Amino acid sequence: MIDINRKSPAQPVVRMLYDRNWKLLTPYELDLSKNPSYLVKNVLSERQIRELKKNV
Repeated sequence: MIDINRKSPAQPVVRMLYDRNWKLLTPYELDLSKNPSYLVKNVLSERQIRELKKNV
């Protein structure tokens, strides 16, 4: 999350770094308030991300 949407706090602006298969992306920002079909499903800690990367 890089910014809070004041009008809709449950739909922040996020920076996408990896795809669903942990392939590195060219980073881009996604405003979830403008993309209602996208939702934050889970927030991962740095430790969880490192563990997931090991298993890919």
